[in-house]
Amino acid sequence: MKTAQVTIFTALLSVGVASAQATTAQTFTPVITTGTVAEIEAGGDGTFSFALTNAPAMCTNGNSTNTRGAVVVGVSRVSIDGAKMLYATLVTAYTTGRSITVYVDPTVVTTGYGCTVYALDLDN
Repeated sequence: MKTAQVTIFTALLSVGVASAQATTAQTFTPVITTGTVAEIEAGGDGTFSFALTNAPAMCTNGNSTNTRGAVVVGVSRVSIDGAKMLYATLVTAYTTGRSITVYVDPTVVTTGYGCTVYALDLDN
């Protein structure tokens, strides 16, 4: 069952990331970081944050938590459905040990949770 879920989530992510990049890449140059997921923290309102192994900085404008990526519904064009896909990607990366590429919106000063993530790419 786990393998089937991972395959479905990966397929959904491929569509979602391509769409998110095409929509937002026109207005700014994203900050891009790659690594494996060390931990995920989810909130009941659909927001979540995460850290990568060895805690690399994902932005310079987040706050004291520049080593955390944050997905906040309504910020940087992230919808609730988009947040669900991004969360599924994180869980997939975490459970399989695969690395992800994180795309951060440098135009958002802070969400209070960390660097504003708008797209993730599950690497091979």
